[in-house]
Amino acid sequence: MPTRIKKINISAFRGIPDLELNLNGKGLLLKGDNGTGKSSIVDALEFFFCGRVRHLEGVQGVSLQRHGPHIGYSSNDVKVCVTFDPGEVELTRTFNVEPACPEILREYFGVTQTGVFILRRAQILEFIISQPAERFRAIGNIMGLEDLDNIELAMMHTRDNLEVDFNGKSELIKNSFRQLSGILGKEVKSEVEVLGALNDILKAGGLPLIKSLGEAERHAEKMLQKAKGQEAVQRVGRLERLSLELKSVVVDKEGIVKASDKANEKIKGLLGEQRKKEMSVAALLEVGAKVLEGWGENTCPLCQQEINGGELLERIRVRLGTVKALSQNASEVRRECAGIKQKLEEILKTLGGIVPKSKEFGELAENNEVLSEQIDSIRRFMKSIETAGAAEGIIPVATLKEMLTRTQELVGSSIKEYDGLFDAQKIMDAEKEVLRVVALIGQTKSIVENISKTNMELKSTGRRLAIARNIYSKFTSIKKNKVQGIFDIMQADIEKYYGLLHPGDAHKNIRMRSTKRASVELKIESFGRKDEDPRAYGSEGHLDSLGLCIFLVLVKKFNNACLLVVLDDVVTTVDVGHRENICRLLIEEFGDKQLVITTHEGLWYEQLRSHHRAAKVDGNFSYIAATKWDVDAGPTIRPYKPRWGRIEEKLGDGDKSAGNDARSYMEWALESICNALESPIVFRSSREWNVGELFSSAKKRAESLIKGNGFKEKVLKAFKELECTTIYANITSHNNPLAEELSIDEVGNFCRAVHNLYCTFLCPNCGSMLIYSRNFKIIRCSNTKCDKPFEVKAS
Repeated sequence: MPTRIKKINISAFRGIPDLELNLNGKGLLLKGDNGTGKSSIVDALEFFFCGRVRHLEGVQGVSLQRHGPHIGYSSNDVKVCVTFDPGEVELTRTFNVEPACPEILREYFGVTQTGVFILRRAQILEFIISQPAERFRAIGNIMGLEDLDNIELAMMHTRDNLEVDFNGKSELIKNSFRQLSGILGKEVKSEVEVLGALNDILKAGGLPLIKSLGEAERHAEKMLQKAKGQEAVQRVGRLERLSLELKSVVVDKEGIVKASDKANEKIKGLLGEQRKKEMSVAALLEVGAKVLEGWGENTCPLCQQEINGGELLERIRVRLGTVKALSQNASEVRRECAGIKQKLEEILKTLGGIVPKSKEFGELAENNEVLSEQIDSIRRFMKSIETAGAAEGIIPVATLKEMLTRTQELVGSSIKEYDGLFDAQKIMDAEKEVLRVVALIGQTKSIVENISKTNMELKSTGRRLAIARNIYSKFTSIKKNKVQGIFDIMQADIEKYYGLLHPGDAHKNIRMRSTKRASVELKIESFGRKDEDPRAYGSEGHLDSLGLCIFLVLVKKFNNACLLVVLDDVVTTVDVGHRENICRLLIEEFGDKQLVITTHEGLWYEQLRSHHRAAKVDGNFSYIAATKWDVDAGPTIRPYKPRWGRIEEKLGDGDKSAGNDARSYMEWALESICNALESPIVFRSSREWNVGELFSSAKKRAESLIKGNGFKEKVLKAFKELECTTIYANITSHNNPLAEELSIDEVGNFCRAVHNLYCTFLCPNCGSMLIYSRNFKIIRCSNTKCDKPFEVKAS
């Protein structure tokens, strides 16, 4: 037996100090004017299942912790209890305790805890006017795509990190060969060319050649044997090695500036204010989520204020979803900036190693001080690269150019100073030449060893990168196709539902396309123009009904484990005729669900009740009304009385204000009749017609349209009876003093005339509204499931 809610008990939550609702497994139809507390019931359901109330999130100065408890109570008093059938399972949520969900309700809660069983008017347009990425998250949460999305993001980060590593190692090898070319005085691109260039130097100095770089160290040892023990010679040797290290510094100004310009172009597209804010807190959110996952306390680990840990963690995860959705666009920026950063770090590494080793040479103190200042300048600039890599700002290229030019000049002048100091040393020229070659061999061997080591790492990284690219490509391709397949199925049902709500409409062929990762475009054909944004030509009512259709399709496809569906004031902008169609859709497609529908509109409420009676499902619903609200007592909940029932009750009590209620009833009845008969009426953008216009239009349409003599006579008689008593409508309204002169019988005649006219247009078999069918030229029962539908010919 499917799980249904039997009872809801709400204590000290929002506008409700204490309330018990007995649903007994039925759906709930709740009417209440704005401010009577009906939305607090919906808030309580969301709090119970999700531990949050969405519209209290993300608004400055508003929070569940502060504004969830009733104004007269504290958070410790808040309690929402829900009893489920079968099994009489009672679960409770407070601010400190989550419901202990038993295994039998695991799947039910799995659906409700995402919060996608509730649709409010404010949420409808998320499906329509949101950006593609936000729409994807709204839809993806219901479809259960969040885990797949996180897997894809992890794969993308792995691929990006390996690409950064691979490109960095490739660049490191190129840089090493540039270093070798600089110190050998000849361009070299391989280890073989290195050996040749080194032997050319040895040959020019009249020194023995070497057969391989492997024997270079022994070769250098032999040349230094004569200098061993001579401290002055060894000191000069160290100076020459420092000079060679300086000569190995590669300042790739052109390459770095070009990469910076490229990165900046991409960063500009990521620097929207909201995106900038989200990206800037990504690291903080990641850390916060990890801390809260293991925190287990109800105080904030940062400020020690009282919190709801589960609610806060969920909000952090939502924020992280936004940040992660930007990662694909930012990945290229991260790779570009990582390459720039690596080149600057190589400069820092070499220069930073030279300065401390050269302190023994007092003559270089001033030069070292200037180099140290430049090193600090580069380090400070690195923060700009990190900021750019996080898409939080662009790289200041002008400053970068100046810094690289200054670095090139300093390296050049330092080399001259080092060489000048070397030449000034008082040792034999032959010894200087040997020391130069020995230093050169040592530096060359060190760089070649680094190249060999980096090459091995590059091959390993390359293999892992190829695997990561292949896995990521396959995963994203399969995921995209599967998601689009789901969208294709969904859009067929969305179009079906939309067609039921708007038959023969100029808006059709709804399409959902996943063109990019974690995004979905929504397009529609409007007035023959294909692939238009729904907002281009759709009215507010059209957009709302389209959003409702998307939500209902998602519920139908993905919420099978949970029967609960809550619709909170969702038809405000939808016109009367299309609301009739929504009634049919809910009954025909969602009759198996436990629907909780709230509204402040009497017409929509009566339409739903009428369709429930017609479909013989009225026994599946509880009909209640929130009649008033008091801060201390909360909402006053009463069994709902139909409009005519309330009027009859007043007439029975001798209350002449029944006439005022009947006047409202008359407006509603006439508008319903005009809509059913497709009566022409003067256009008003406000949709507010006066009673005279409605009466005249409905009567003229009935006279010209209805052919069946017996039914036509009945209808015209009803119009005449109402016309004769309409004067009482004005007398009983607006505190008219003449109302005192009317008898209760006269008021009753007017009320009954209104009700009689309305009932004349109801099917005598099922009680559904009669409607005009233009295609078949008949007036017939609107209930497609009526077993004896009334019908009469029309012109």
